[in-house]
Amino acid sequence: QTQCRAWQRQVDLERPGILPICRALQAALPQDTMIFSDMTQFAYLAKEIWPMSKPGHWHHPTGFGTLGYALPAAIGGAIG
Repeated sequence: QTQCRAWQRQVDLERPGILPICRALQAALPQDTMIFSDMTQFAYLAKEIWPMSKPGHWHHPTGFGTLGYALPAAIGGAIG
């Protein structure tokens, strides 16, 4: 949590606007929401500063991923 707070302070200074968006989304979503993201600048940053209540609730492609992962992954997550 200490590292996450440090990241948040740094992000707020370097990229104003992203932290308020993350906080607004987090306030609007249930705490146990599973998040699926694509390889975007917002997701790279948000997944690092967004405190999750449980491990395994943020799903993000790694390696040689590309755009297009999030939608089918979210559908799969929704049906189990």
